[in-house]
Amino acid sequence: MNFLKSLLLLVLFFSGTTILNAQDSQDSPAPASPKFSAGLSIGTAFSRVSSNQLVAPITNLDFNTLSTNTKWNEAIGLHLLYHINEEYGIESGVFYDKKIINLSGNNGGANQDKETNPVFTYEFLTFPLLFKKTIGSKKVKGSFLAGPYFSLLQSSAYTNRIYTITVDSNNNYIETAKEETQNLTNASREVNFGLLLKAGAEMKATEIITPFIFGFYSQSFSKADDFTDVRATYPDAVEGDGKFSSFGISLGIYFRMK
Repeated sequence: MNFLKSLLLLVLFFSGTTILNAQDSQDSPAPASPKFSAGLSIGTAFSRVSSNQLVAPITNLDFNTLSTNTKWNEAIGLHLLYHINEEYGIESGVFYDKKIINLSGNNGGANQDKETNPVFTYEFLTFPLLFKKTIGSKKVKGSFLAGPYFSLLQSSAYTNRIYTITVDSNNNYIETAKEETQNLTNASREVNFGLLLKAGAEMKATEIITPFIFGFYSQSFSKADDFTDVRATYPDAVEGDGKFSSFGISLGIYFRMK
């Protein structure tokens, strides 16, 4: 809710700036190319990992015996676009990038007859550097963006259902289940980097405002795990090779700046 309030304030701020710029532009010539644009977007994304195991000591999880559940995450971005000309541009910005790997099933072990529901959660701030190509008419254009990104880890956690057996005052055995969360930030890569691809369309509503819709796909080149600190406590930990991939869709608005 606080985020929605902040987003609304940002939209109102940009809208107010847009109106003032539009009024000024009536009495002044159109700005010369190249120009800058700033933008806001919000969307949703689904993430996967190319590994059958993630951060140690949770290496006993065999993803082949578990089902991967679709978990759509919010995708929030601030865009900064430099227009080389009407056809080409360079885009950067900062994005809140949440990756959740949600599993379920029976993984064997001590609780082999119990349903397990492991969830790995990673939160990044992502900074892309994308080359942009647009084609089409002046009003509606197709847009293609590609380039590298790097992400800074903000938090990482592992949550699973833990079963315990206790004895009550009448000597009856009682089984209880609870969700238990483990902080994995020190066992996750602090920096993640990879390739980001985006494709979609944008429509020029006014000289200042351009709404857009993009589908996007990202593939990391660096591993999700960092076993340096973990091996001190768990020397037999198996090295993982998990790399993230995500795909999703976002809606937003570019605000053309002078």
